[in-house]
Amino acid sequence: MLFLASLGIAVLLMVGIGELALRIRYGEASLPNEIGGGYPAHLVMPDEKMGFTLRPGFRGKQLVPAHADVEIRINSQGLRDYERELPPSAEPIIVLGDSFIFGHGVAFQEIWPTLLENKLREKVSQTYVIKGGVFGFGWRQYYQQYQRLAQDFRRHSLVIVGFTVDAGERVA
Repeated sequence: MLFLASLGIAVLLMVGIGELALRIRYGEASLPNEIGGGYPAHLVMPDEKMGFTLRPGFRGKQLVPAHADVEIRINSQGLRDYERELPPSAEPIIVLGDSFIFGHGVAFQEIWPTLLENKLREKVSQTYVIKGGVFGFGWRQYYQQYQRLAQDFRRHSLVIVGFTVDAGERVA
């Protein structure tokens, strides 16, 4: 019994020394510099319903060498979208999806929701596309994201383009 107690104390002591060495070497950061897809870790923040969400006000670039020049800006609503207040006459279209909608590796001006908005505004000036895509999202998060955005944009149309990895389905 004394042997097991001594062994337990020795293991705890070794883990503690290892933790101290890592903190000295790498600092106090509890998050990695990068999350999957070459996105900076501080681009996201925990969310009770969705697991994570985009951090409002984030400014940065992708960390993948092939996309290192791609700037990522998140507005105050937590969307990769313009910072704007829509007029009462606006006809918003909410677009939900994962990295294909978010625009992985693509400049904001070239993501398809932005291109869609530009085309639609040529014909109907009060049309706005709300870009609700978040990389890594699946159907559960689409639903939660929609619930959140529907409160902000009471009168809207909805488009969902999903490429879900978790269910192995592709819906367009």
